[in-house]
Amino acid sequence: MSRKILVLPGDGIGPEIVNEAVKVLKALDLTFEMEEAKVGGAAYDAHGHPLPEATLNLAKAADAVLFVAPADQGRRLLLRLVRLLAGSTYAVAVSAAREPGLATGRLGL
Repeated sequence: MSRKILVLPGDGIGPEIVNEAVKVLKALDLTFEMEEAKVGGAAYDAHGHPLPEATLNLAKAADAVLFVAPADQGRRLLLRLVRLLAGSTYAVAVSAAREPGLATGRLGL
């Protein structure tokens, strides 16, 4: 049976991190489908809400969610997703925050 992973690139450096994570997942020789949806600023621009109902429904239907949450807005979305998906979907979420004055970001879980 194929598992379904919803990929939420988010904003800022999120797409860069997600692209690399997707490369790793594809190299694992596992059977799964990946679907991508908008969240954050991109979702707001397209749908008028940072976490559209369509994205939330896809997350609920997925076996796992890969989401990179840069900055404060992303962390709020991350916490909302975790609350809404608790017990039903496995979430792999990374919060990426930039420290003032650093050219590269600091990653934390």
